[in-house]
Amino acid sequence: MAEGTILFANDPDALLEISWQDAAGKRRPVRIGRLASHGRWRTLSGIALGIDLKTIEKLNGRPFSLVGLASDVQGTVMSWRGGRIETRDSADCPLWVRLRTEKPFLDAATQAVARQVKGERIYSSGHPVMQTFNPTVYELSLVYSR
Repeated sequence: MAEGTILFANDPDALLEISWQDAAGKRRPVRIGRLASHGRWRTLSGIALGIDLKTIEKLNGRPFSLVGLASDVQGTVMSWRGGRIETRDSADCPLWVRLRTEKPFLDAATQAVARQVKGERIYSSGHPVMQTFNPTVYELSLVYSR
């Protein structure tokens, strides 16, 4: 948790959160982002809150790598694997994209299948189980390293 600024607080579709290095002076952003199931924000590559894994693969032109499901950092994209989206990322201000599944892992059969892509290991978006669950984007953030 960090002190920050909320832009467009009265418009849930446009709301945006900014965390600052210098919170008092509101200078030097650390993170600009949004956690939600939908919203109007979209990257230059076309990634938006709520779009699914298969759509992102089409935008990227190939499968990408992401952290497994059902963990604290679930669905964090770790590499675009040389796809079109990677060329738009910046070393000083990378785009963080996180996906999650809306399908609950309640029954034994679903849990057994989900075990193949659960946890903090790295998986391909092309993994058959990832394709079946087809998680959606729930976080978009720009993270400033300088």
